[in-house]
Amino acid sequence: MLSWRTRALWAKKSIESQNGQWLPLYVHMSDAAEVAKLLWHHWVPSCTKRKICQGIFKSRIDSFNFEDSAIPCFTFLAAGHDLGKATPVFQGRLHHSEFDDSLYNQIIEVGLSLENNTHPHEARHHWSSQLILEKYGFSRKLAVILGGHHGQPPSYKQLNDLRMAYKKDLGWGKGQETWNDVQETLLEYALALADVTKQEAQSWQPDITAQVLLNGLVIMVDWIVSNELDFPYVDLSERAKPSIERAYESWDMLNLPDCWCPSNDWMNTDYYLKHFSYQPRPVQTAMLNILKKTNNPGIVILEAPMGEGKTEAALAAAESMAYTTKRSGIFFALPTQASANGLFLRICRWIEKLGDGVDHSVQLAHGKANLNELYNSIIKSTKEQGAFWVGGEESEGTGDDAIIVHDWFTGRKKGILADFVIGTIDQVLMGSLKQKHLALRHLGLANKVVILDECHAYDAYMSQYLYKVLNWLGAYNVPVIVLSATLPGDKRKQLIESYLNQDPLVEQEYDPLFDNNIHQAKSLPSWVTTLDYPIITLTDGYKILQEKVHGKRRSISVAIDVLSSDEQILTIIEDLLSDGGCAGIIVNTVKKAQQIACCLREHFNEDCVYLLHSRFIAAERAQKEKVLFEKLGAEGKRPYRCIVVGTQIFEQSCDLDFDVLISDICPMDLLIQRIGRLHRHNRNRPDKLQNPACYILGMSESGFDRGTELIYGKYLLMKTRALLPSQINIPDDIPLLVQETYCSDELTMPQELCDEYEEAKSLHERQIAKKQTKAMDFQISDPYKGLGDLVGWLDSSITEDPSGKRGEATVRDTYDSIEVLVIQRCSIGFYKIPWGTEFRNIKITSDIPPEPELAKAIAECSIQLPHELCWDIDKTIKELEMISLHELRAWQQSSWLKGELFLVLDDKNSADLCGYRLHYDQLYGLLSNKIEEGDVNAGKGI
Repeated sequence: MLSWRTRALWAKKSIESQNGQWLPLYVHMSDAAEVAKLLWHHWVPSCTKRKICQGIFKSRIDSFNFEDSAIPCFTFLAAGHDLGKATPVFQGRLHHSEFDDSLYNQIIEVGLSLENNTHPHEARHHWSSQLILEKYGFSRKLAVILGGHHGQPPSYKQLNDLRMAYKKDLGWGKGQETWNDVQETLLEYALALADVTKQEAQSWQPDITAQVLLNGLVIMVDWIVSNELDFPYVDLSERAKPSIERAYESWDMLNLPDCWCPSNDWMNTDYYLKHFSYQPRPVQTAMLNILKKTNNPGIVILEAPMGEGKTEAALAAAESMAYTTKRSGIFFALPTQASANGLFLRICRWIEKLGDGVDHSVQLAHGKANLNELYNSIIKSTKEQGAFWVGGEESEGTGDDAIIVHDWFTGRKKGILADFVIGTIDQVLMGSLKQKHLALRHLGLANKVVILDECHAYDAYMSQYLYKVLNWLGAYNVPVIVLSATLPGDKRKQLIESYLNQDPLVEQEYDPLFDNNIHQAKSLPSWVTTLDYPIITLTDGYKILQEKVHGKRRSISVAIDVLSSDEQILTIIEDLLSDGGCAGIIVNTVKKAQQIACCLREHFNEDCVYLLHSRFIAAERAQKEKVLFEKLGAEGKRPYRCIVVGTQIFEQSCDLDFDVLISDICPMDLLIQRIGRLHRHNRNRPDKLQNPACYILGMSESGFDRGTELIYGKYLLMKTRALLPSQINIPDDIPLLVQETYCSDELTMPQELCDEYEEAKSLHERQIAKKQTKAMDFQISDPYKGLGDLVGWLDSSITEDPSGKRGEATVRDTYDSIEVLVIQRCSIGFYKIPWGTEFRNIKITSDIPPEPELAKAIAECSIQLPHELCWDIDKTIKELEMISLHELRAWQQSSWLKGELFLVLDDKNSADLCGYRLHYDQLYGLLSNKIEEGDVNAGKGI
């Protein structure tokens, strides 16, 4: 079938320094076809197969073997992904080596001309693959899958320019008929490998979801078959083994884990006892009961107080929804790296008890995953023993399901393809970001149940990315579980409408000039306005169901008082802790926390004052957190007296137990989260602290602290202040307080505050609109709004992101969102920061990557930059990249340091960055001050 001309074309070849070997294009095509079949049968879950099939064959949904009806399409696309290499512009990419001269002569001798003046940048082979398919009558909806197999589909302009201005590069010019013959022959070969007729293939018009998923799968195939170790090249005179043998040998070496096939254990009454070793709480029982009544579960929103077992309820629900919808894993997304680390062990223990007897691949998906001790143990055990059990060796206690970290699923782009992923919310939000290889992220999410924890922690900017991700997850029918203690009804509505891809409910206003009859404004549905709590809201197909959770629950009444100034902190703490006790002080800015801690340390014994915020070096912060949890956690050995000063990090996934709380004013839902750290556990407390109390800082009749206003805006702060009662009953008061804070019905303000309130409201609305507009800059479009194919899908994307930081920072607002590694430079070279015993006073050269143990120690020295350096985030990253990617370029070769940015301190632990003087202090963390002209001490003072 193949002509001698087609056999002369190359797909891969050795680099010049190696012995001359090559891989013929037709062999690469057949390798890809065989791997596609193996991937489909052994790795792609049933849910993804069905979604792809539905997107191609809408009329065959109920046919026999429906799930496998897309195999010919996938195989054809895999086989044809490099058709664009059968062009003069690609085949002419030869150097002046002896081997390349042999390839050149081979191509010329079969009658194929090679042009001297080619344009490889404008005529990229993946775009050429798309145009070849279109030329022979295949739908653009199919062809663009090949056009995007290097991570970014082409734009309309790129395709048009290539088709019109670079015909000779494609082999379509006058006198290039032999190239047309070769391309058509290889196209027929791809059809034969897929065992499909040309007429059938030309009828395929996959919808947008099928295009993305197939694009992700073709990228996977391309990466697998492009590994020279698994698919070796051959000498010019040698023939490669049959591709079926090459594919099976490679597949055995790759050893991807089998799909998770969820059992129906969740239907049994002893599920929680078996999987979590305790009897279920009301929220946990209600979650499974309501899912047993649904046929087509979509998005589930669980709103319940802190400490009611929402995590275990979500894992049980995930198992149920995975069983019903045939998913092969979960993605558990949390707001911070610390919360992801904290949950990792619990989820690993749950995985071990799934009971399907196969190994499950896990990924801890955030920038510092390799510093997690448990995760490192799994990596090491996988390499040395092939598997890992949290409880030690496999036993009746651990279950049959081992945990592995699979080599192929490591890295920023492939990690999301693992079965079970625990990571930061950024990894999900980037599913809506125009970024290369986005299809791989969508494929990884489409295979799973997605759990979004602490949903109340996402601000208006991040929420825009969340809503867009939900548009796509809904389009893929991915089950989504949202967890929150405090969620405004309007946000509940937006989450569900986004998932269902419905336009928001808009109230019609009565126009007296043109309406003859007075219309009643369309009222919001009860599932939006309800004040029931705890509550579960979910979709069953397009039906929206809601159920209040009944049963016994813990409740506390917290007295609320207001401090007129920060100076009162010292007085109130001195009085309340006179007989001992543990106080928490949560403020809104790092600088204020540093100042308060400094003041308290001057007055009290320094050993009883603890400071914790995001601007400590990671290793030190982890140690400080460990000390605090040992003292104030559920089983903590509480000191006689202790004062903990911190920031918003105490709002999320934090099991500290304070006797009394002082908090800066913040929006009501976040204030309730902070109050959740009060009297969390039953224990003996000093007489003065028997009753929980919270004292509010940072507000007065004249306004709020400047830093607090900058973070939260005056409007929500004014509403919170107006609604603040003298006592909050938790959990009973939560829904009413949160809904009234965020509802559109305006509060009645005192006359003297009305103008200020209206101005604050107007500013709030403008800022929200600005955040929404800003979030759209790099967002992909909706799946169902005019998007027929993927051409131009990622136009204006973030393509230049050598450190990987821009993508992560883009999906969060600028506050506290750049992380760097801290090193020190003295006159004679670079050093690890000077405290700690490891690698102290060891000079680190910049022209070679550090040894692994040293690189790991450097990687542990990460820190968050101050938010003032994040307003112009590109400028800051660019300045940091000047050091990281130029002066320390060699360090990027280290697996521990790849993609990292470095903050270089001088011998006094200071650095200048973007007009700010930064200074690191072991007691207080990173200090920051704007450099004023002539100020040599900026940054050093608290």
